[in-house]
Amino acid sequence: MEEIAPLNKFTSSPAAMRAYQEFHRENPNKELYVLHTNRKEPKIIEKKWLGVRR
Repeated sequence: MEEIAPLNKFTSSPAAMRAYQEFHRENPNKELYVLHTNRKEPKIIEKKWLGVRR
């Protein structure tokens, strides 16, 4: 992972997930993560995908 940037701030998980779904619909080729910001260092583990995405 080379770069990560926040897109928005939410007060509730459902609101964050709705925004995620909308953004993903508009940008299906972008990799998106929803993170809780109480962590100083996000623990994102990248895994190689071995399969077919639909």
